[in-house]
Order: sequence, then structure tokens, then C-alpha cells
Amino acid sequence: MGKESVLNLIAEKFKELWMAIENFWGQFLGWFDKVFPPETRADKLHHWLHIALIILIVVVLLSCVYYCCKCCCCGKGRVKMMKAPGRKCMMPRHIFASNPKSYFSNLRAYPGKVERNSGADEMMTNLHEKLKELRLMVENSGYFSMGWLDKVFPPETRQQHFIPPWLLHDKAPFVVSGLAGLLLFWYCCSSTKGGKTMKAPGRKNVRMRRNDFEANPKDIFGISMAANVKTKIFSYESAFIFFLLSSSDSDAADPKILETPHAATPIPAAATAATFNNPPMLVSSS
Repeated sequence: MGKESVLNLIAEKFKELWMAIENFWGQFLGWFDKVFPPETRADKLHHWLHIALIILIVVVLLSCVYYCCKCCCCGKGRVKMMKAPGRKCMMPRHIFASNPKSYFSNLRAYPGKVERNSGADEMMTNLHEKLKELRLMVENSGYFSMGWLDKVFPPETRQQHFIPPWLLHDKAPFVVSGLAGLLLFWYCCSSTKGGKTMKAPGRKNVRMRRNDFEANPKDIFGISMAANVKTKIFSYESAFIFFLLSSSDSDAADPKILETPHAATPIPAAATAATFNNPPMLVSSS
């Protein structure tokens, strides 16, 4: 096959493709003229674009609320959410933060992989066949044909049945979007549906229900104080090591030496006992 024959074959294929596109475009224009007649095309397009604008504004508003308020909407006004490790789903963050070791143990024990069951396949096949029979029964009955629809909802008054007149007003998109925003704000921040939320005391980037805190704030602060005690113990130990390193000119040194992982300098045992019995500020360097 020469070069010219290949080019001729490509040109013929492009001609066939162009004819198919022209045929499809002609059918589309015929359908468009049938649905939107030239006499009332401008009014109908304005009408449907108006409805599409309302739907678009509501969808954009819902998307913004979802991405900006994940801690309230996804967690139902309780806690922040996170991607569950090892699973394709979301979970409350406090469940993983409280005990991650047990979470991974349960994940290894129950990986979530279910073997394919042949009985389930047979059941789905039977259900599919029953749905086919039901569809044929409905089509043969004739109750849900287009004639029935035209009889119940005549074309002259169909618009009044399906679309209320106030929805066609120019300010309708803004009114609908404002009402949707108010409903979402009420759902996320009202006293119902999970309750108002607040920042969890003593924790970063965690929210909790205000009702839980007001019911028993002592336990919340008890947990925070228990976490702060460990920090204070570590700070006292660091201050004690810094004090011993600064008093390196001590003459009364005990032959027993203590080695700590925080400093390579040996620490006298007598000074260690005195420091733990008294605050670091009251220990003398003599």
C-alpha cells in the first residue's frame, strides 16, 4: 500500500466522519426546533435558564458549606472528621486519637474484605428478572403512558402544576439560596440535631458539643489537668538538670554517680535526693 492510497483512505474516513457529524447536527437542530419553537424560543430559554440558575446557586452554596464547615456538617455538629486509615471512609477524629493502637489491631483482625458469595449473585439475578417483569407489566397496563400524563396534566396548564409562579421571579434565585443557607446554619448551629459546638478545652483543632461540656465540665478539665501534669513533671526535671549543670563547682561530691539520659554530666546522688524532696530553687549548691 503506497503513500497515496493511505492518504486517500484517511480522506475517505474523514468524509464519512464529517457526514455523520452533519447528520447528527441536523437531527439535533430538528429536536431543538421541536422542543423550543422559534416563536417562543426566547421565553422558554429564559425560563429554563432561570431555573438552572437557581439550582446552580443552591449547589454552589451547599458545596461551600460542606468544604468550609466539615467539622460541623460531616461530624453532625460534634467533632472533626478524618479519613479512616486503611479504609475508604470518614470517621470522627477523637475515636482514632483516643486509642490508635486498638484501631489498627481491629483493622488487622477485620480488614473489611468480604469474599464474593454466589448466593448473593443468584439473588441479584432473580431481583433483576423480577424488575424486568414489573417494567413490562407497567408498560402493558397503559396507565403511565404519555396520554395519561397529558390527560392528568394538560399541556396548557402543565407549567402551573409543576412550577409555582413565584419561582419565575427575577429575585427567586437569591431568595432560594438565602433560605437554603439559613436552613443549613440552623441545622449546624442550633440546639437541635446534635447541639451547638465549642472548642474542646485543652485540645487543639477539636470541637465538642456544648451540652456535653455544660453537663460535666469537671471531667473535661480533669482530663486536661492530667495531661498538663505530665508536662509539668518534665519541666521540673529539665529545670533540675539545668540547675545541676550550672553548679558544676561543687566540692562535696558523692562517689556514687547517677547517669541520666538527658545529660552526659554525672549527677551526685545526694543532690538528686535533695532536689526531689524540695523544689529546685531551694537546693543549695554547697
